[in-house]
Order: sequence, then C-alpha cells, then structure tokens
Amino acid sequence: MSEPASNRSCIVVGVGEGLGAALARRFADGYKVALLARSADVIEKTAADINAAGGTALPVRHDATVEAQIAEAYARVVRDPGPVEVLIYNGGRRPMGRLMDTTPQVFEETWRLHTFGAFLWSRQVVPDMIKPSAIADAFWYLAHQDRSAWSRELDVRRFTEKFQV
Repeated sequence: MSEPASNRSCIVVGVGEGLGAALARRFADGYKVALLARSADVIEKTAADINAAGGTALPVRHDATVEAQIAEAYARVVRDPGPVEVLIYNGGRRPMGRLMDTTPQVFEETWRLHTFGAFLWSRQVVPDMIKPSAIADAFWYLAHQDRSAWSRELDVRRFTEKFQV
C-alpha cells in the first residue's frame, strides 16, 4: 500500500465483508478512507487492517437512510481524515426470494437503503465537490477503463447544473 495522500479522502458507504471492504482497501492506496456501515464489526476490522498496512482508515457507524446520521457522519469525516474527494455508495441488500414472497415492508426497506440512502448521501457531499478537472478525469476513465468491467456510458454533470423539473 502506498502512502495515502494527505489531502485526499474517500468515503465508502456500505462496508461489508465483500465488495465494500475491497473498495475500502483499494481506495486506501492513495486516499484516507472512511468506512461506513450500520454494523461495527466489519468496519473496525477492515479499518484496523488498512491502518496496520500503512494506510489511514476511520470506521464510522451510521444508518444510510437517516439524514441526521448522515450529516453527523459526514461532519466527522470532514474533521478527520479531511475533505471528501470521492464518495462510493455501496449501501444495499438484496431480499432473497421471489417477487410474490417479498413483502412490501422488505421492499421498502431495500428501496430506502439502495435509492433513498444514495440520494441523501449525494445531497450531503455534492456541495463540496465537482470541478472541471474532475469531469475531465471521469471522461479519461471512460476512455481507459479496464475491458473486464466495461461501461459504455457515464453520466457526468457539473454540480452547478440546474435540473428541470
């Protein structure tokens, strides 16, 4: 792991044992990372692993569907490790079973975490992000992405853009 850049931090929301932990470890190579999840077990272990390897990681417990907890978590991260450059929203769970076996309550809980949580986190961090060089980096990524995880489109907009209702 290389030395994290002191002025770059990344929030990974939804750090579980799989993809979330892998994302945190990957971004710890060059970023101070904040690991966020409802459960302390995985974020504390993953943060300890990253810190032991020479990175900088901060575990923060929160619920990604509660706006007040998001604001508190964001304020904690901005204080230390610092201003956020990257937000990775990996919050989610998939209800197991067939459509007719999925209750409206389970569907709503899943929707709230996948969609509403991403909306709340975006509203929290966007005011402190996005500049022309970052947009250029997004286009650069699109043109040079690894062929094993290929995407043909990327929706990139300036944070000052006004959306029509």
